[in-house]
Amino acid sequence: INKESSMYINVGKAFRMPNLSDTFKKINKGYASVSGRNLKPEEGWNYELGYKHITNKDSWKVALFYMDFKNFFSWKPDGKNTIRVNGGRYRNVGIEAQYGRKLTDHLKMTVGASYSNPKQREIDKTYWKQANPKLQFTGGIHYNSSTWTAGTSINFVTKRMKNRDGGTNPNLIAWNAYVGYQFNENASLRLDARNLLNRHNVISNGDWEYWDEPFNYQLSYTQKF
Repeated sequence: INKESSMYINVGKAFRMPNLSDTFKKINKGYASVSGRNLKPEEGWNYELGYKHITNKDSWKVALFYMDFKNFFSWKPDGKNTIRVNGGRYRNVGIEAQYGRKLTDHLKMTVGASYSNPKQREIDKTYWKQANPKLQFTGGIHYNSSTWTAGTSINFVTKRMKNRDGGTNPNLIAWNAYVGYQFNENASLRLDARNLLNRHNVISNGDWEYWDEPFNYQLSYTQKF
């Protein structure tokens, strides 16, 4: 049996540019700037210390991570408009783990969890506040053969942020599934089913709530030429 066990360290610097919608908006058949002067990309460092153990049958991965970003994007009133500006900071420290097991030659399952303390300090503020959910669990099982693919996955998110009403956003439970058939190397059919529990999930974070779609499905056919 092949085995691989190792410790690893990853250190990297990252940049994130503003979206076009953060920079321009359409006004009277034209486009106007909606960003502040000298808008800079978000930038920061990612640090990760991890351990992984992989065999022919299963795999374990555990990692500690720390993130520190500056120039965090935010919105600021400017006369009649609201403009995109820099000034905030974002930090996150936590741990994540994932386990995968090959049940058969075609069937594989994975489970994972992460716990962190994501927080941000907004422009002109001296305090830090929660920026994203703190605790997340994931799981899935997937089948692959030369003709059939199928699977299901579930995502559970808790310890979420407060909304504009002072309450905490409810736990998110997203359960999806799919099945597909490969007719040949150029043609395939796939059925996706989303939000199988038909939950009224809040998928956004922060003051304003954006709701997930109710139970829905999509049938798609792909033909390569």
